[in-house]
Amino acid sequence: TDNFSLTPLVKYKSQDQNFQLLYQSLFCLWMLTFNNEVKEKMTDPELVFNLVEIFKQVEVLTVRRMTIATLRVSLKRVNLVI
Repeated sequence: TDNFSLTPLVKYKSQDQNFQLLYQSLFCLWMLTFNNEVKEKMTDPELVFNLVEIFKQVEVLTVRRMTIATLRVSLKRVNLVI
């Protein structure tokens, strides 16, 4: 549908401390990057911005790795990253 958005999955505020929930949300988002019907939504500028902000603000290594994996796969699926 046109109103479908993945952005709420990765809204992050610097005062949030639930890294396990953030990691699980990112993992779900990463899994969705392999769905052909969803891949076009993965380049939404707000979503990409939120993922970059998570990477910059969160120092938990597993969250950072999942953020990079999600960005890498989602942007590669639409040929924006080699």
